[in-house]
Amino acid sequence: MKILIFILFFLQACGHEQNFLNANLTDSPPNQTTPPPSLSEAAPCQGFIEDVVRFQPGAGAGFGQSRMPDLVLGPPRGGSETLGGLDVLALGSGGHIIVDTFPCEIADEEGVDFIVFENAFYIGGDPENPVAELARVSVSEDGENFVSFPCEDEAFPFTGCAGWRPVLSHPSNGISPFDVEAAGGDPFDLTEIGVAQARYIRIDDLASGGGFPPSVGFDLDAIAVMNGNQQGGTL
Repeated sequence: MKILIFILFFLQACGHEQNFLNANLTDSPPNQTTPPPSLSEAAPCQGFIEDVVRFQPGAGAGFGQSRMPDLVLGPPRGGSETLGGLDVLALGSGGHIIVDTFPCEIADEEGVDFIVFENAFYIGGDPENPVAELARVSVSEDGENFVSFPCEDEAFPFTGCAGWRPVLSHPSNGISPFDVEAAGGDPFDLTEIGVAQARYIRIDDLASGGGFPPSVGFDLDAIAVMNGNQQGGTL
C-alpha cells in the first residue's frame, strides 16, 4: 500500500515540478487574498530561517534544488492531512542541510521553540499511519558543534524526529505557522537537550522513507522559530 502511495506521490510531484519552477513564491492561489503572517512587534525574533549555510544532497535528490535557497526560507506552504505539499526541497537518502537564523538565534523559553515543516501525510487520514520520511534534527550555536534531538525512528510514534506530521499552515489559509496546535509540522523544545540557545539547525535524512528520484528522502518545506533573541541580547 505504501509503495503505491509513494508512486502516486512521485508522479504528482513530477507533474507539478515545472509549474512550481515558474511560480512566483509571493503569489497566492486564485481567489485567496490572505497575506502571509507578519512578525509581531512584541516578538521580533519570531520568524523563519534566514539563510542556507550548507546543503549536501544525498542519493535520489533533485526536487526543488533549482529554487534554492528561497524555497526553504519564509513560511510553510502546507497541504493537508491526506496530501503533502510540493513546495519542498528533497534532501535525498542520507543528505543534510544546515540553516542559519541570524540575526536572531533560537532561545530556550517556555514551550515549543521551533517547528520543522516537511510534507508528510496520513494514509486514509489515519494519524497512526503516516507516510513519513524521517530526519534527525540538531542545533548549534557556533555552526560546528551540534547537539541532536533523540530520534526514535524505528517505529511509530517517531518521537523526536522530523518528517512525520502533516503541515497545515499555508499563507493562503490563515493558519499561522506559529500556532503550535494548528500549524502542523514537528515541534522541538531546546529544554529536551539542555541547550539554552542556538543559531544553526541541521537536518539529516535518515534514509527511512523510500521514494523515487528526484524526490527521495526528507522534504524540507520551512522552519518557524517560535522563541528567539537577537544575537548578543534580546531585542
